[in-house]
Amino acid sequence: MIRHFASRTVLNAAHAQALRTIIPTSRNTTTLKVLSFGNLNHRAHIHANYPVRLAHSINPDVEVHLKHKPQPSPYIVDDYAKVDLDAKVKPENPSDWVAKGLVKFLRIFADTFFRGRYGHRAVVLETVAGVPGMVGGMVNHLRSLRKLKHDDGHIQALLSEAENERMHLMVYMEIAKPSIIERGLVTFVQGLFFNIYIFCYTFFPKTCHRFVGYLEEEAVISYTSYLAEIDSGKIPNIPAPKVAIDYWQLKPDARLRDVIEATRADEANHRDVNHFIADEILAKRAGKKTAASGVIS
Repeated sequence: MIRHFASRTVLNAAHAQALRTIIPTSRNTTTLKVLSFGNLNHRAHIHANYPVRLAHSINPDVEVHLKHKPQPSPYIVDDYAKVDLDAKVKPENPSDWVAKGLVKFLRIFADTFFRGRYGHRAVVLETVAGVPGMVGGMVNHLRSLRKLKHDDGHIQALLSEAENERMHLMVYMEIAKPSIIERGLVTFVQGLFFNIYIFCYTFFPKTCHRFVGYLEEEAVISYTSYLAEIDSGKIPNIPAPKVAIDYWQLKPDARLRDVIEATRADEANHRDVNHFIADEILAKRAGKKTAASGVIS
């Protein structure tokens, strides 16, 4: 199983490196430049939506230039036909079965509430989907600091995943305007899910990554159904929002179908990465047990 996801993780490492490269070299990157602050010159990259000068800064040379459009996605795929949409991981232990069962249980509520409203479904669920990567990145970051050890690239990969899911939300907000009820649901579900997930991730990281992997498997299925509705004519294939064209570097005449294909490819990547990390954690635990038993014998 680990071999199955190894190539995906290599790709994810490349994505993480691409993200680190994109941010400092893009012409659209905004710069915070601090001059004459002690003996140091600082440069940092800032992300926001409009230009502003810090009028009340203690240093008059502090100036912030903020960009007008998002950075390109680090997950851009040249040929969507190469994306493995059918990859699934069979549960192999009790915690895997718990993770998969919970995902299937939650899907019942999503299917019942949203039914065929795929755009609204994407808006609400992407607000939740952005939580695991942020929590995982934060916990791994703190663990790396605490243990004075490298993180094996997990922090960058997970934070990149969280940002990618957030951009999905920004895209689908342009396609389906959420109702007041859906906005209230977002606030409630996100708050509840964040607190539960951060607790579980602290003590059961392998199960949490497996849970996200199974969640992304369902996301791939949902976006495939969304495409089927477009292909059947039940949902109009409207022009792609500009934010989607900029983010995925789509053609100027891209349509909704192109956006969904790009989104589905992202979810397939997150599926593979989270399953691999779960397998990696399991393998490390097995290695420690083997080493311990060898010492005892």
